[in-house]
Amino acid sequence: MNTSDLKSPLSSQLDELESLLAKQVRLAQQGNLHGHEIEALSRQAAGLVDQIAANGTLGSPELEQKRGRLASLYGELCISLRVQMAEVQTDVSRIRKGLKALRTYRNSV
Repeated sequence: MNTSDLKSPLSSQLDELESLLAKQVRLAQQGNLHGHEIEALSRQAAGLVDQIAANGTLGSPELEQKRGRLASLYGELCISLRVQMAEVQTDVSRIRKGLKALRTYRNSV
């Protein structure tokens, strides 16, 4: 018998949540924020969190066992997204400066 067949529904949900968070972290670290993949993964993760909360299993030993790993992945995701946001803001700032220089040049000609 497969050991995954012996897992409780909560354990399976927690494993899936961990997997979704890890995929989001990987995509964010690769700078792959275009498209809808991270957004779709985020929706799936939110749905799982809602299911776990609705099941009334928030204090369960299984959740407590995984809490540290999930919190770590969530923290990594937040940091990766902040880094990406900072890079985008830097790029936007450069573009604005370039546009300002072009306008100044155009007005002086």
